Amino acid sequence: MDGDHQRDRPSPAELRRSERILRADQIAPRGLTKANAAAYCGCSKDAFNTWIKKGLVPEAIPGTQRWDRKAIDWYLDRASGLPTGETASSDPLPDWLTSERKAGR
Repeated sequence: MDGDHQRDRPSPAELRRSERILRADQIAPRGLTKANAAAYCGCSKDAFNTWIKKGLVPEAIPGTQRWDRKAIDWYLDRASGLPTGETASSDPLPDWLTSERKAGR
């Protein structure tokens, strides 16, 4: 395995930290440190920094040094081509308003 791929792998310490936050018997925090966010993504902190620069994952929550786990999921879904709810059809409000107008309410 070449050096570039090696850096993308989390260190054993990062894996242990990620195992601690992902145990089913514990509450999984939503606000993650950079180390935990990287481990959550399955990469090193260096790779996570690169992903931030490329827009694959979000910046930290403004005014903090924490990453929102749900925002990370959304960014990775978008990068993977999975549905993110960005389309108007995923918002039920316009459909409801249209049906209310048609019903004369």
